[in-house]
Amino acid sequence: MKPTIPRHLLPLAPLAILLACDTGPRELPSGPNSGITALVSTSHRPSAPSPRGYALTAYDPVRDRVYEVGGFFAPDWTAEIDDIWAFRPRSRTWSLIANTLPAPLGDAVALDVKSRKLIMYLPYIDPIETWAYDIETGVWENRRPATEPPPRWGSMMVYDPKADRILLYGGTDWNDGSTVLGDLWAYDYEANTWSELHPPVSPPPHHFPVLEYVPTIDRVMLFGGYQQGFSTLFNDTWAYDYRHNRWTNLHPANPPAPRAYHYMAYDPTTNRIVLFGGVMDESAWPDSPELTNDETWIYSVARNSWHQMFPKHAPSPRAWHVMSHTDGPVMLFGGGPSRLAYNNETYLYDSHANEWELVSGGEHAVADRAVASGVATMHSTGGRPLSQGAPPLRR
Repeated sequence: MKPTIPRHLLPLAPLAILLACDTGPRELPSGPNSGITALVSTSHRPSAPSPRGYALTAYDPVRDRVYEVGGFFAPDWTAEIDDIWAFRPRSRTWSLIANTLPAPLGDAVALDVKSRKLIMYLPYIDPIETWAYDIETGVWENRRPATEPPPRWGSMMVYDPKADRILLYGGTDWNDGSTVLGDLWAYDYEANTWSELHPPVSPPPHHFPVLEYVPTIDRVMLFGGYQQGFSTLFNDTWAYDYRHNRWTNLHPANPPAPRAYHYMAYDPTTNRIVLFGGVMDESAWPDSPELTNDETWIYSVARNSWHQMFPKHAPSPRAWHVMSHTDGPVMLFGGGPSRLAYNNETYLYDSHANEWELVSGGEHAVADRAVASGVATMHSTGGRPLSQGAPPLRR
């Protein structure tokens, strides 16, 4: 089944650059297409991001901050949100860093910790662009590398600090809108080069996979996503070793059910990966709603096994949210039971105590009460769809 691509992903001309930061104007660095710094107003500065789905996140271990980039509105889920926020886990506070992006929302973001740059891959425009946002100066730069990955949607990027490379994997071919990709690319900021990697064994092509780097084993982990055709889902767990250019199918014990639009993050305090939520079933889409859930799963790196957890106060069923590791608890933000009903809730999860804590947010953007109450959700203690409603189009 060929997915419908909404209008917000149609190729757009690059927008003029307006940049903002919360520390004041700075001298612009040299380089092509450096942006002009513009201050974010402090008189009407919101205290947390607005409700959204499909946001992009990246973690800065130097300052223990989670950067959240853009997303999409509800109820008009085809409208982009062009801003950058920083979440500080220790103070449990959000700060608006920039109120504009250099072009419509990119497909993937990762933070090159060594260079202190947020790298955003923009495959929806012509030409394809790779942008870098300096988190110290608040300036965007169009890097214009000689070679870039082919256009796609539904990919993901992650930073490998040992290799000092940003890795991009998967998604769907932008040109035909239906062929799921399984290629792997590495971006070197210092050399400003994208290089396609050709491991001898690779996972089958994945659309909307989730990637996470695990420092204790120096591997990038992959779980779930769509298979070719978009009618079936994966629940495979793979590990990528950059040093040896090798993917390994781990075949862990007790894996979660297949899903997409889930998210996961590494907890350094327990050496575990935390996974939450996602869409469990789209076999009848678009005639029946997508089935979201509120499941919390833990992957033990040491034991190569998954275990479902049953915390007392888990976030509500959702997909299209984001998660990030921090120096302590795992952070979760946004998403919702439907693309028409996003929220701006921020949770922290302590995997040692098996406790979720709501620390910010509570706003909900809902298109229509009947639609919002009719989306199908599945609680880990129940498992029954609440009702049959019409889902929005797939991104």
